[in-house]
Amino acid sequence: MHGRGTARTAGRITGGLVVLLLASGCGTKAATSASTVPLARGTTSASATASGAASSTATPSATVAAPAEASNGTRRLPDGRTRVTDAAVGYVIDLPRGYVRITSREQLEQIARNGAAAMKSRLSEMAAQAFVANMKVFAVDRLTGCSVNMMATEAGGATSDDLPGQAESIKTLLKARTPFTRLASRKITIDGATGLRVDGTVTVQGAATRMTQLYAIHADHIFVVTLGGTVATPEKTIAALTASLHFSEPQAGGSSSGSAGSSGSAGDVTPSQPDA
Repeated sequence: MHGRGTARTAGRITGGLVVLLLASGCGTKAATSASTVPLARGTTSASATASGAASSTATPSATVAAPAEASNGTRRLPDGRTRVTDAAVGYVIDLPRGYVRITSREQLEQIARNGAAAMKSRLSEMAAQAFVANMKVFAVDRLTGCSVNMMATEAGGATSDDLPGQAESIKTLLKARTPFTRLASRKITIDGATGLRVDGTVTVQGAATRMTQLYAIHADHIFVVTLGGTVATPEKTIAALTASLHFSEPQAGGSSSGSAGSSGSAGDVTPSQPDA
């Protein structure tokens, strides 16, 4: 029964959020909708450390202080990153330099027309993926066609301490959906709490596509950030993005800053220089 409970918990994590993998460009087909199956409370302890990639010695280029007060919106930081704050959901995330947050289909089409060949060839697929349910942030680097996105759904009573014990089951289920040639995981810290990192490689249309996912649980919501594309994301970029993640209690009645799935203006389509 214990094994069944573990598998059921992992299945609900990936069942509700596997669309993140597809939205990152790492899947084998486009996703048009996201499951909203809640995550059940885990049955294993946080002492079960995930196996996989060795810990990186890279440090973030900058750390971010927890927000002092609730606010909503998107703004450019002095170092070129873009900070997205959403008090209604309860998160802060800094997008890497060179990435543009997508808020409308028209904006995505405009960027794709002048962007990388990878974006032009995947425009319809990316448009379908960027506006699925539960998508909070969807951003692209028009120079490389890589993407960063974050989705969230109800955690069903699970806590951050439940994540590491589910690592092997999560990887097994991901492999069942996508033909990864490499998939590794390790326990990390996100905003002072236990988190999970999953790194994978899969071949899509003859090209090796790399993926990194960051799992966090706060205020009964599970958040999954996915970075993906044919160009490897620098470790210092992943570290800086991880350090930028902060969570707070959702503000009742607060207005969201606008997810990729909501309508909005074309916004900024001129990214700053990407990270080295």
